[in-house]
Amino acid sequence: MKRKRLLIGVLLAAVLLSAFLPSATAAAAVPAVSAPSYIVANADSGAILAAAGENAKIYPSSMVKLMTAVLVIENISDLDIVVRIPEEAVEGVSGPYVKAGENISIRDLLYIALLQSDNEACKALALNVDPTEAEFVKRMNDKAAALGMASTAYTNCYGGDDSEQYTTAADLLKLAQYALQSPVFVEISSTQYKYVPATNLTNNRYFYHNNFLIISNQAKKNANYYYKYANGVMSAYSSKAGYCVMGTARKSEMETICIVMGAEKDAVTKLNNAYIDARALFDWSFDNYKPVKLGKTGSPITEVPLKLAAGKETIVLAAAKDIVGVIPADMEESEIKLKFDTQKVYKAPITKGEMLGSVEYYYGDEILCASSDLVASEDISRNTFLFLLDGLLGFLTSKWLWGSLAVIALLVGIYIALTAAKNHRRHRRKKRYYKR
Repeated sequence: MKRKRLLIGVLLAAVLLSAFLPSATAAAAVPAVSAPSYIVANADSGAILAAAGENAKIYPSSMVKLMTAVLVIENISDLDIVVRIPEEAVEGVSGPYVKAGENISIRDLLYIALLQSDNEACKALALNVDPTEAEFVKRMNDKAAALGMASTAYTNCYGGDDSEQYTTAADLLKLAQYALQSPVFVEISSTQYKYVPATNLTNNRYFYHNNFLIISNQAKKNANYYYKYANGVMSAYSSKAGYCVMGTARKSEMETICIVMGAEKDAVTKLNNAYIDARALFDWSFDNYKPVKLGKTGSPITEVPLKLAAGKETIVLAAAKDIVGVIPADMEESEIKLKFDTQKVYKAPITKGEMLGSVEYYYGDEILCASSDLVASEDISRNTFLFLLDGLLGFLTSKWLWGSLAVIALLVGIYIALTAAKNHRRHRRKKRYYKR
């Protein structure tokens, strides 16, 4: 009996001890965040590391300007072209940096719009893409839909509060991931300060970025907000949206995107909690996760069956891009599991680089850490004889063929039965005739 109680005691102690030991794949708890809505993701893989209130609809404030900048970059081929600011661009919006009748380049307008969050610059940019702001806003909403931003709607191009204009932190992440693929956008959004030459209505000017995470210049640096690993994107504020910041930061080989929305100023210190929260979340991501290189562009990932190619029975599928993921810092790469989305068999001809499937990388309880499209690693030509043979076999084994044969057999059977019945009736009539 004593041994039994001792064994039970040992087991109970082990269970209690295990409850206090960290899991081999568990990250430390996310730090306390004052903002009601935030999301943290790995920039390379898109894997979400932490989030709260990320699907709640919120006022976007000047985060709207990100979409405006993206569409301008995509739809105006020469960003150095000089344009005249129309009267419509300065009507009904505030912003001291752009004047009606001013001649200025599209590129400089983009810097003013993103670094200084200038509303007039945004309207001027929109009117250089479409004849009216309303048409440009439609373009914005179409782009949002194309990016899968299902909980986002735009009513203006600069972010003025409107009950019909909303987004979510999760949607903003989709926009950020898309925007950061543009070298022009990255260059502008990561600039600490920009020199803008004199125009016909202004003198030379310097514009500092409104994102204090990246400002290291001593003249403008705020030690409470500056984060030495940060390198973009922008901040925003309105009375209804609160204090917001979208930032990117890279430490070693890992880059994190952090979006904090709806923060307030601290009641005691008066500090902008959007920056305080973002810094804490960045530190947490770098302390608890590590990047893993899972494949290079063109590197073989898997092999699948192949038909109609002479001398080849398989084809190697390769990574369409560099595959970089993130896993908990104390996890081994060998614990990652792969899931493939491919056909059971492929048929030649196949062109090198042709997209043929995808792969996803998971760890723990189905936590996605990376993904990539898979492409053909080589050109595969089709063997004519095998192609014709496959077509013949396909025809001979097709349901259509056997269905057609079944119908024909049925019709033949009906015909034979009807003919036999007709002959039988004729025979009976002849018998009656001769009996007379």
